[in-house]
Formats: sequence, structure tokens, C-alpha cells
Amino acid sequence: MALSNAQYDQIMMEYARVRRTHRMETEAREVEIAARIPAYASLEQQIPELAGEMSRSYLNGDKSAKERLDRRILEIRSKQKQLLEDQGYPADYLQPQFTCPLCGDTGFANGERCTCLREKIRDLLYEQSHLRALSQENNFSLMREDFYKGEDLRRFHGALARCQELLDAFRADHPAGSLLFFGPVGSGKSFLSVATATEVLNAGHSVLYFSSVTLFSQLSDVTFGQGAQELRRDFEKDLAACDLLVIDDLGTELPNAFVSTQLFHIINERHLARKSTIISTNLDFDEMRARYSDRIFSRLMHDFTLCELTGRDIRLAKATA
Repeated sequence: MALSNAQYDQIMMEYARVRRTHRMETEAREVEIAARIPAYASLEQQIPELAGEMSRSYLNGDKSAKERLDRRILEIRSKQKQLLEDQGYPADYLQPQFTCPLCGDTGFANGERCTCLREKIRDLLYEQSHLRALSQENNFSLMREDFYKGEDLRRFHGALARCQELLDAFRADHPAGSLLFFGPVGSGKSFLSVATATEVLNAGHSVLYFSSVTLFSQLSDVTFGQGAQELRRDFEKDLAACDLLVIDDLGTELPNAFVSTQLFHIINERHLARKSTIISTNLDFDEMRARYSDRIFSRLMHDFTLCELTGRDIRLAKATA
């Protein structure tokens, strides 16, 4: 689900609200200081008077006028800081306040998105992606290879290499292709799917994650629900537009013509749009062909990089360790 214009505008409105709040806080402090330290306000009033005087001098040919003005302003600021400190205030009490000093609460620093804006976008994408909870236990920092041996380990390394290639392509903003993880229960398919999707999202790309059951259930709801035409259109747009779509545990949903039609539509639309998809399944090739038809099977074999994982059930091995 890509970040919509409305969502981006909402973030920018929040920045404007923060700036307005800090500006009101600063104005309230100025009123406070004017009442408690009249000499501070008197010094402040001297600055525009000096600026006018120096401007006239400069226009009359006095090239050193600006330098004298800068020096006098520094002297005034120094006296003001001293007045604040003498009354128990911090020297910067009347300086503009910012939640993010890097960008001044604008969201941009040096013509680029500030780290605070990137974090806001990433947090919003996390909420949309359904990945936040899953990524806590399925990320590359927790990866273990000791559950694999021999040929199983070789296949795991091969799948891991394909994940890295996909991540490198995303980081370089190149077309990244699609991955199909297949193999027995507990062999690491979901772990690699979620961990890879998390890295893609952290790089600032939009990601949607669904278990197969949840995806087709939601598609059914928006397709056949009362007055759901607009919801269906938006949902299908999100499925087609997100940078990476993850469909986990394909084959666990109830098989029917609706599922097959929707699956082909999703795979086809994303392939035409050159969008990346990760699918994991416990089904073997014969089961996939029988369950989803030859045309879907052909798409999976042709459009996806196949990554077979084998070995014992890692979840069960962890539980009994």
C-alpha cells in the first residue's frame, strides 16, 4: 500500500501543528519576559532602530555600516542573555523551540527528507503492512543456520542469497523481481519472507503482508459485501501499487474459483507493473498446478525465482530444544 497523497498531507499538517504550537509557546515566553524583565524588551527595541540607522549610512557610502550593525546586535544579544541568566532563566529561553532541530519541524533538511519525516513515513507503512508484530520474531538479526545441515543448508543459503539480491535491487531503486519459497512446514519460508519484507520497508518502500487465508477472506468481503464497490477498488489498487506484496502460506485458504481468479489477477497485474511479490507455500509443484490451474502455475514458474527450502520443522525444533 503506497503512501497516499492524503496520508502525506496529514503528516505535513502535523508538522504545521507542531510549528504553530512551538511558536505560541515562544510568544507566551516573550510576553512573560517583557513583564518580568523590562530591560530585555528595551534592548530588543534598539535593533530595528539600529538597522534603520545603519541602512541609511550604507546608502550614503559607509561600507562598514553592516559590520558595525552586526557587532552591535551581538552586544545586545549578549546583554539580553545576561539579563535572562540573572533572573534565573536559561540563556536560550526565548530561542525558537523545535521538536526536530535538524529540520525545524518542516520535515526537510538540506533539500531532502529529514530523518524524522522518514521515520513518520516508515511508522505509517508499518501499520499498513501488518508486519510490525511479525518482524519482532522474524528478522535477520535473529537468523540461525544451525537448524540446517548438508543439502538443507545449501538450499537455505541459496534462498538467502536470492533475498539479498532482491534487497540490493530495492536499495538501488531497480526492478527487484519476485520470489516463491516452497517446501515443507517449518523450513524457514515465512521467516525469510517476513525478514526480507521488513528490510524492504525499513528502506522506505511500501509493503503489504497477508497470510493467504486473510488476503482472500478480505477480498471476498470487499467483493461480495454490501455496498463494498469503493472498498474493493481501493483494496485492489493497494494490492497492485505497493512496492512489495507478501502472500504467506499460499494453499491454506479454501480452494475455489474465486481464489484462483483473484490470485491470477494479482500476480498478473503486479508482473505487468514490474512490482515485486513474495509467495510462500507448503505445496509442491503438482499440488500447485492441480489447485490453481495451468495458467497460474505457468506464471509462478516463469515470473518468480524459485527457492526451495527443506529440512526439519524449525518451529518444532525450537519448541523442544
